[in-house]
Amino acid sequence: MDRRRGASAARRVGRAVAGVAVALTIVVAPSASRAQPSIFPTSGALFGAFVQPGSHTGPDRRSALTSFESLVGRDIAIERVYYFWDQAWPTADDAWTRDAGRIPFISWNAARTDGTKAKWADIASGVYDSVIQARAADLIAFGGPVIFSFHHEPDGDVAAGTPAEFVAAFRHIHAVFDAAGVTNVTYAWTMTAWSFRSSQAASYYPGDDDVDVIAADGYNWYTCPGVSGPWRSFTNIFAPFHTFGQQHGKPMIVAEWGGREDPATPGRKATWIDEASTQLKEWPDIVGVLYYDADKGCARWVDTSPSSLASFQAMAADPYFNPPPTISITSGPAVATTARSATVRFAAPGAAGYRCVLDGGPPTACDSGKWSRTGLALGSHVFETWAVDGSGAATTDHTRWAWTIVPWATIDVQDFAFSPTSRTPAQDTAVLFRFLGPSQHTVTDTSGLGLFDSGPLPAGTTYTVPVLGAGQYPFACTIHPSMTGALKVGLVATPSSGSTTTAFTIQWAVGQAPTGYVFDVQIKRPGTTTWKALATDTTGGQLAFTPDKGAGTYSFRARTQVSGGTASTQWSVAKSVTVG
Repeated sequence: MDRRRGASAARRVGRAVAGVAVALTIVVAPSASRAQPSIFPTSGALFGAFVQPGSHTGPDRRSALTSFESLVGRDIAIERVYYFWDQAWPTADDAWTRDAGRIPFISWNAARTDGTKAKWADIASGVYDSVIQARAADLIAFGGPVIFSFHHEPDGDVAAGTPAEFVAAFRHIHAVFDAAGVTNVTYAWTMTAWSFRSSQAASYYPGDDDVDVIAADGYNWYTCPGVSGPWRSFTNIFAPFHTFGQQHGKPMIVAEWGGREDPATPGRKATWIDEASTQLKEWPDIVGVLYYDADKGCARWVDTSPSSLASFQAMAADPYFNPPPTISITSGPAVATTARSATVRFAAPGAAGYRCVLDGGPPTACDSGKWSRTGLALGSHVFETWAVDGSGAATTDHTRWAWTIVPWATIDVQDFAFSPTSRTPAQDTAVLFRFLGPSQHTVTDTSGLGLFDSGPLPAGTTYTVPVLGAGQYPFACTIHPSMTGALKVGLVATPSSGSTTTAFTIQWAVGQAPTGYVFDVQIKRPGTTTWKALATDTTGGQLAFTPDKGAGTYSFRARTQVSGGTASTQWSVAKSVTVG
């Protein structure tokens, strides 16, 4: 059996601490599509592999893959990876392969490590939704592009269920990932090449709406122990699969391919590899080809003979399988967002690095495939990124992401009250005060910190107050002192519950405190009524906390104060986590 991603400029408002009075117009950009762009090249095919660790390559996944790349004379663009149902992924090794510029092609089987099955019908009915949601959260945190295939080669695992149950399970996992906000996944449906020839594949097809790329695993089984068949060409093996993909208008990937030597005809495997290289150029809708470099009952190493290795090295060096890096953005801020921080993730298979530009500024290196900023101004922003090739030159291919930061909420300033009198903005956002008059009023910080003061403003103007961190920020109109209000910024504690070994993240600010300001954080432990210091005069915005007094409820609060001074905001409303 075969193994198996330009707004019109709004006026810039808001800087570190001071508010800014403006007449604000927000225009949401019709920027880059929010749909995930293709990770595949517009011409040519990405070159990839699965490399089995062992004495032939290297003792672990990283050394084996590095050894393979050295052997064939190039870095690969896609790495095939396999996981059982009860294994957590993406892993540190997947992050390593992502950071090296490769795309992990992850196959997630419904079989567990002990050989039992998570039945497709149970997956489809929601029995395992907590497992699927955990993988979704890990994919979002992973950030980089992933080609994902649920239970590759289902036609070879009838014990897991029927074709209809497989289809339902595939669709359900896709739906759960979508609901969780996963945007960095390309969904691959992977069958044996033989299933397309035997007309079995169609019954397992989840449908065009759920499949992004069709993949097949196929081999020349000649001389393989126990399963040997006649010598078959690459074209013969994959032609029915290619026809199916064409009928559905989908890009395709040869997800596994390989073969043994013919003992009676030296050089025959080398000719077979040459034929595969030639045929793939005749099938331009095949956008990736991944060799299965392994010995699992049938030795298919690329270097089973000098001639085979030479042919494979020639294919690896062929420009067709080295298309220029095509960069795509896999995730970024929403088109309209209140957050004044932003993270954009991007990838270009085969790129040696990246250059990033914000709002037409100077380019900076961003080789990790991730760009982040905090304290961004309200208004419109445009992020652009280019791939860098092996010579260090930026490619002509680039992409952009545009978004607009809008105020989290508005407070109307009118005769003679603030409406509403309080708001609860999120961290690292801002509040827009709209002066309706007809009298002049001010919005002035009364905490003693001197954070903001609009001065007298007439009707028809606006004033923006950026948020620093957790705390309650009182304000008033100095012309009409009876006009008062407050901004109530809370902490964030994640997760909301856990055990005594859970590492909770307590966040009171996004990023560092502005120069001249610090934060205080307090904790109230189970069984006590007293607040104790957890962090004092810190400029950081978060910490990791592991429960230190057993089970129960832990509460947290924070405030902002002048560094070395006595003026501060009021304490924020308490945020609690439950420890069982």
